[in-house]
Amino acid sequence: MAGDPYLCRLLPDGTGSASRCLTPMLEAWAKSSDMTLVPGTLNLCANRPVELLSECVSLAAFHDLALPQWRRDQPGFDPRLYLGRLAGSQTCWLYRWSAPSHLTTFVGEADGCPPAHRCEIVAEVKLRDALELTEGSLVTLELL
Repeated sequence: MAGDPYLCRLLPDGTGSASRCLTPMLEAWAKSSDMTLVPGTLNLCANRPVELLSECVSLAAFHDLALPQWRRDQPGFDPRLYLGRLAGSQTCWLYRWSAPSHLTTFVGEADGCPPAHRCEIVAEVKLRDALELTEGSLVTLELL
């Protein structure tokens, strides 16, 4: 585990682009791993910069399914997942567009959350419902 859990604030729902743009790639990976992921991401803002483990699941084999095409063509595009746990018990995956060195190419500051603090979370269950989260709720995130 990567140190103390992060205390994260639930951000407002985004534009829905994750459902349209990332779901085909994430679903293909999940299917290859005998899982089913809920479409879209849960957007969180950690209380400090997220320090990623060196071990991640590369999505390179499914990279061609990410939309739109121009995202795939951006320097540094290297989608990956990091295993985590929300609220001490709910298995989840932290999605990253790239290695940390290229993060700001893909993630900007939004909703008062700096890119290094921003977490796009995917899971096998609808996390808002499972954890009874509403905008602004606080939840812990551990990277495993």
